[in-house]
Amino acid sequence: MVETAQTARGAHARARWFDQPPAWLLALAILSSYQLLSIVVFWPLVTHGIGSALPAGADPQSVSWNFAWLPFALGHGLNPFVTNYVSYPAGVNLLTNTSVLGLAFALAPLTLAAGSTASLNVAFLLAPTLSAGAMYLLARKMTSRRLLAWLGGLAYGFGPALMTALGAFHLHLAFAPIPPLIALVLIKLFSDDGSSPLHLGLALGALAIGQFFVSTEVLATTIVVSLLAGLIALTLCRGDAVRYWRRAAIGLGVGGLTSLVVLAVPLWYVIQGPQHVIGILNFPAQYRADLLGPVIPDNQLALAPTHLSSIASHFAYAPRENYSYLGIPMILTFFGGLVALRAKRTVVLAGLVAIVTFIVSLGGGLAVAGQPSVGTVPTDATGSWLPWRLLQSNSLLENVQPARVGIYTSILVILVFIAVLDAIWDRGKTHGLAGPLGAAVLAGLCLIPQIPALPLPQATQSVDSRPPADVVQLTHRHIPDGAAVLTFPYPAHTNFSMLTWQAQMGLPFKMPSAWFRVPRSHADLRWARDHLYISGRPGVIAEIFVRLEAGRPPPITPALRAAVKQNIHAWRLTWLLASLSGPHADQQTLYLHDLFGAPTVTQSTASLWRLT
Repeated sequence: MVETAQTARGAHARARWFDQPPAWLLALAILSSYQLLSIVVFWPLVTHGIGSALPAGADPQSVSWNFAWLPFALGHGLNPFVTNYVSYPAGVNLLTNTSVLGLAFALAPLTLAAGSTASLNVAFLLAPTLSAGAMYLLARKMTSRRLLAWLGGLAYGFGPALMTALGAFHLHLAFAPIPPLIALVLIKLFSDDGSSPLHLGLALGALAIGQFFVSTEVLATTIVVSLLAGLIALTLCRGDAVRYWRRAAIGLGVGGLTSLVVLAVPLWYVIQGPQHVIGILNFPAQYRADLLGPVIPDNQLALAPTHLSSIASHFAYAPRENYSYLGIPMILTFFGGLVALRAKRTVVLAGLVAIVTFIVSLGGGLAVAGQPSVGTVPTDATGSWLPWRLLQSNSLLENVQPARVGIYTSILVILVFIAVLDAIWDRGKTHGLAGPLGAAVLAGLCLIPQIPALPLPQATQSVDSRPPADVVQLTHRHIPDGAAVLTFPYPAHTNFSMLTWQAQMGLPFKMPSAWFRVPRSHADLRWARDHLYISGRPGVIAEIFVRLEAGRPPPITPALRAAVKQNIHAWRLTWLLASLSGPHADQQTLYLHDLFGAPTVTQSTASLWRLT
């Protein structure tokens, strides 16, 4: 067959297409590979069905509720930032809670079609995929080899730090593609890659706005880490700072102005809005990394020996707040890379900032092997003085948990790791496969200790989240839309089924409690905490219902009846909806009948009272 000019051009085009595939196809291939790994991580959840609920508990249930709330609020012309559909009658400021309204907005069409539980599950499935994809883009600044950049994305999106966040179902932390993208924009601003500083500034502002509506805590720590990196960069790269200061000023100015204009109203809600929370939450001084955290694996990892994971379980005050593990091979590679590649300013900069962020993650007092543990005053750091005490006095950072700064340490260590792999590949290319093989061996040594325990253990506990048919029928047939409803089980402690059912039914009524932070009623308290009841103080009904669910209700006395009646009047409740099942169902039924009289209507295991 004679090759014509046309067939030659076609063959050349196909070869070029293979060597340099379209950007959209390359992005699809990379994200698809990460998504397959994410499915493996959540495999039990996938097999149980995308509508099955994650393990019962406060965090996934309240976030799932937020996914239902946002499209409901927008569709009914309600304020999306403040609601009294939970914590009725006072309400909740969602911007001072981990509401992830940005993800709720992005997934609103899916929520309307399949429900908030499905949207939450999809968000978790996408979190490691998009985080890894963002890290891939950042890693490309350290290497021209796509395979190495892919490994960088893998080490971040499926590494110990983000797997820890996923294991705790902290979506606001696990969904972390924005910090690497912000780092990428900042690098572009201080280099001459032909991109417009105006466009970069707009991108920076958009990223800051997006991060605000995913996690204000992560936005705050990203700003702190960026400032620290900027100070170190001014020392190392003063010439570049002088050369590109106009370009950087334009980008930073546009980004800052854009984000401030858009976030002016939401920021007011956080600082001064209705039901905004002032005070220390969750004792962040105690949630700090341990000095041995980078070298001792915990039980979130597949290859963690039991005797070591038992030690690591005491790190960061809670086992699921330990974000610092790197592994000995990765640590040795990191410090070896800093020495061997000390002529590369980007590597040295990433290394120094990584060391600084690790020191910051140690909190205000040094802990070694979990000691010293929590002090007698839980808002104070224990142990030798560390620089975090200078930061935690700032009201904007007082609720930041230092251990979570370990996420940035992992990003920066991975950048050095990729630079080392790239250097090994380059230096061995004159010896055939020696370079790629050397890089592959080192990558295996560093990444194998970081393999998470798969599938994610908590995903095996997913259950059907649909509300019982009798609860749905009683609600829609008898309760007016927007009525104030007292529910049993009471959404507190470990049973948040009513919160999930309310969201799954389309928020047909308002209810007291749930798991949201609200202002405390006593100004003399040194800290505010997640409340279990209403308006920062327990109500007698909440106390009774929690004890009733446990099978230990208090005796019904005239004083208790009077207190219940007063509580109902104060909370302005008009209905009681009870789902009575489980080992104490008979006792619960008799108790509620004695306390409230005969129900207005009963259907199967559900009963409804009209409260007067």
